Amino acid sequence: MRARADGHALRADRLDARAARARSAGRPDSPTWCGDRFRRTEAQVARDTGGDVVSGWTALLLGAEEAPRAALTQSRDSYDAACEALAWSAAFAVLGAWWWPAAVAGVLLGLASWRSLRTAAEALCRTTEAAFTLHPPDPAPPGTR
Repeated sequence: MRARADGHALRADRLDARAARARSAGRPDSPTWCGDRFRRTEAQVARDTGGDVVSGWTALLLGAEEAPRAALTQSRDSYDAACEALAWSAAFAVLGAWWWPAAVAGVLLGLASWRSLRTAAEALCRTTEAAFTLHPPDPAPPGTR
């Protein structure tokens, strides 16, 4: 309201759009943004295909063609690398208690890896949704054919 009153219509529109996205996402179910994004992906896959991401992941990787498997593997590898970078940033920050340049490196690496982690988690979720949409899991339980 204050941005609109001050004549900043573009800023007010961006803030309104951000508030609308926050309201549509609902209350968080997880303490982290990545956890919420993973849960939304599981819910969307279950709603769209009737499959379960947790149990269908291995079957999808083993039964999928080369392109979806490569995309899933690549997005999972980038997510793993971002998690590893975040762990290293914490180690550098702890080392900074004894050697101050390590603290600076830890903070900078932490900021970069946090951004990378969010990007990698979003890519992993989108790739998973696409893979499950293109190759829905087999509804028949194993051994019933």
